[in-house]
Amino acid sequence: MSNLFIKCINFKKYRKPIILFFTTFGFFIIFSIITIIFKIEIQATDYVKIIKFDSTGHWILYSFGMVVLAAIIGGLLGGYLLGPIFLYLHKSTIGQKMEYGIEIRENPEKFNYTFRALFPGLTSINLALMLVINDDIVNNFIYIEKAGGEGVLITLGMLLSITVGISMFLFSSVWFLIDAGIVYSNAEKVENKRDLVEIRSVGGWYLYFLQGFAGIGLAFSFYVFVITMIQKGFFGGPELPLFLIFPLIIAILSIPAVILLDITIEKRINYILRWAKKLGIIKYVQIKFEEVIGK
Repeated sequence: MSNLFIKCINFKKYRKPIILFFTTFGFFIIFSIITIIFKIEIQATDYVKIIKFDSTGHWILYSFGMVVLAAIIGGLLGGYLLGPIFLYLHKSTIGQKMEYGIEIRENPEKFNYTFRALFPGLTSINLALMLVINDDIVNNFIYIEKAGGEGVLITLGMLLSITVGISMFLFSSVWFLIDAGIVYSNAEKVENKRDLVEIRSVGGWYLYFLQGFAGIGLAFSFYVFVITMIQKGFFGGPELPLFLIFPLIIAILSIPAVILLDITIEKRINYILRWAKKLGIIKYVQIKFEEVIGK
């Protein structure tokens, strides 16, 4: 029996996040069934161009189901495609006078990444809001003149099924580098200088910028979106706070992707280390923060 299979059946390790995912996703399934049975309809679904939905319930199932699928595809592909590229770019630009190494770490037995996709969720909403304020983009999805404000919400839901995949694609490439323990130091660069020696993670360096884009960018995009929608007369304002829970919902719906990344962590680490070796990163290091007695 392979290690992969053993991890797959290790339900105890992933029990809480799995329960959280199925509870949340189950809620949307039940809600969609209720809208179908009782014919609770959003009229705007009749004006969708690219996919014809028989009912609002089918649109709900499509939108949230595609978020789950996009997160899995983007999460698994991003690291394999972008991880080596990000490592090469870092080493060939700011890392030219840096020392690189591979930090020796043990994989934790406890799963602590239930909400790891929170920042990808923020980023996906940021991207979707940037796109949905463009009338030409919205008109490719729906007849906005007929659908009105509801059409914007429908389009936003459909865009999230795309932007979630893009966000997970970007963030997973960074997670690959972090999990592999690729670090760099300016020790050689600051030798014979009074500058401080720094040791940083390559993945952490990229993560800093991605999280900044997710946070600051979302605040700006949300502001522009609100002003634009109010000016167009689509929203009156009370429904806007609903957007605040979207990042959490996306993070929960991305749990299967995060679990799959954890299950395949050994294969992912070996993949990145093979590329690291090609780039000349072969030295293993152990980073400690120790007190110096007598100083």
